[in-house]
Amino acid sequence: MIEHIVRLPLDYTHGLTIFVFGDMQYGSTGFREEAWQDFEAHFRKTKNTYAIGLGDYLDFTRPTMRKMLDSLCTKDDGFRAQVDSMAQRLINDVMDKMAFLKGHCIEIHEGHHTYKFSDGTTADQRIAAHLKAPFAGWLSTVRLALEKPRTTSIGTDFACTIVSAHGEGSARTVPGDFRRQEQDMGFILADVTCRGHGCKSGTWSPGQFTEVRRRGPAGHRTHTQRFVSVGGFSGGYTDGWNADYVERAGYRPMPCRWGVIELKIDRCNLAQDAAGLPRRKNAPRRLAIKTYTDGPDRYVTQD
Repeated sequence: MIEHIVRLPLDYTHGLTIFVFGDMQYGSTGFREEAWQDFEAHFRKTKNTYAIGLGDYLDFTRPTMRKMLDSLCTKDDGFRAQVDSMAQRLINDVMDKMAFLKGHCIEIHEGHHTYKFSDGTTADQRIAAHLKAPFAGWLSTVRLALEKPRTTSIGTDFACTIVSAHGEGSARTVPGDFRRQEQDMGFILADVTCRGHGCKSGTWSPGQFTEVRRRGPAGHRTHTQRFVSVGGFSGGYTDGWNADYVERAGYRPMPCRWGVIELKIDRCNLAQDAAGLPRRKNAPRRLAIKTYTDGPDRYVTQD
């Protein structure tokens, strides 16, 4: 598990928005160009945006394919060089499509679909370097230290913690896939937990944890987990003549979607709002976290 701290400026007016994406699987028959263009358009028009990548950015190569390639390349350096060159061309195409994310990525994860070059680097590591983003490996935790803009002080006003991973295993139904995420990642307490791989999209809070106070007066504090399951940009059903693995296995097709984490500063005026009284200008500030998923399926198809 990779752990790091990222300092970001927090605009008190517009807040901060994090787009969580994965399972692009560029190069596969199911890759949806129009969904990726919609993702780019929404990222560009949103103010103060950042992104987290959850892996599987290209379809080349699956774990089973890598085993076969390794056996073929063991005694043929020339063949290995040719495969490296082919993989780099695919990566260059992916990096061109992800150019708008350069300098705006909090972290980039690895996934099942990747390629290891002869120099030891992987496709995901090269994508992360190109986007000027920290490489997060398979599983990571990050503490977002949210600072006021135009300050150099080390002290921060607020913090948001995120645990994220590409993910392992899936289920045929959406609830089953969500249950798998809770089982695999629910043991780490963070404000937001993100996972890809399963191509199921949704956000939910599985429960609230209560911890007895260790210091100060008697009492306890509570912690709410927020889970984000991220879909992807690969359609399971194509034109029928080039059936993808989803269609062949009889899985239900899922919409192309991504996750969104909105962080905003609000003043604590719960009592005033409940009583219908004017809000206090000097009320203490608090960090509000909102999670949801979005995608081109927001538009209703008209017959």
